[in-house]
Amino acid sequence: GVHEHDLAGHDSRRFYPSAADWHTACTTIDEQIDQDSDCAVLETRLRTAYGRELDVLIRVTPISTAQTQRRVVAVIDLSDQKRLEQDLRLAQAHKDAFLATLAHELRNPLTPIHVATDLLHRQPDDAAVREQALGIMARQLRSLSRLIDDLTDISRISRGKLRLQKALTPLHAPLRQAVDQVMPRLKQRQQTLEVDWPAADVELLLDPTRITQVLFNLLNNASKFSPPQTVIRLQTEVTAAAVILRVADQGQGIEPT
Repeated sequence: GVHEHDLAGHDSRRFYPSAADWHTACTTIDEQIDQDSDCAVLETRLRTAYGRELDVLIRVTPISTAQTQRRVVAVIDLSDQKRLEQDLRLAQAHKDAFLATLAHELRNPLTPIHVATDLLHRQPDDAAVREQALGIMARQLRSLSRLIDDLTDISRISRGKLRLQKALTPLHAPLRQAVDQVMPRLKQRQQTLEVDWPAADVELLLDPTRITQVLFNLLNNASKFSPPQTVIRLQTEVTAAAVILRVADQGQGIEPT
C-alpha cells in the first residue's frame, strides 16, 4: 500500500505497530548480520498503509562493495500460512475434545455388559435372569455400535461435531439404557433408584444414544453427590407440548447465587 518513492530515504519505523517492536526487529537483524550470517531472518508483524496488521517474514541480505554497503530487504506475507496454522490448531483441539468425549461415553455401556455377563455365569439355568441379562447386553451393544460409528467418521472428528440420528423412539428405551448403565454404581453405594416409567406408547423424535448419555450423566452425578443408602428418583411428566424429565436426589446441592 506504499509507493516505492515514499520509501526512499525513510526508515521502516512507521510500518511497525509500536516503536518497541521496531527497535526489537532492528536489534535482532543487526545481531544476526554481525554474526557474519549470509542473511537475517525475522518473523514479526507490520502495519500496512491502511492500518491493517500482517504477519510477515523479513529477510535482510547485506551486500557490500568497496564503495557501498547496502541491505536488500524482502518481506513475505505470512497471513495465509498463519491462518492455516490456526485452522489446524483448532481442528486438533476439536478432535481431542471429540475423542475425549467418546472415550468417556464408550466406558458407560461396558459396565452393564460386564454385570449381565456375570449374571449369566452365576445363574446360567435361570430363564428370567438369562432374559434380563441378554436384554441388557443387546441394548448396550447397540449403544457401543453407534459410538464406534462416530469414531470412524473422520470428517466429524476433525470438526469436533457429533451427528444426531433422530428417530421416532419409545421414551422408555433410552431411559432403560441409562438405568442399565447406572445400576452398578447405585448397587455399589447401596442406593435405590425409583423410576416413574412413561407409558409404553409415548414416542418422541430423538437421538436415543445421545439422550441415554444425558440421562446417564444426570443419574451418575446424582449417585456421586448423594450419601450412600439414599433414594434417587427419576420422574417423567408427559404433556401435550413437552416431556419433562426430573432427577431428584439427596445431595447437598449448590447454593443459589
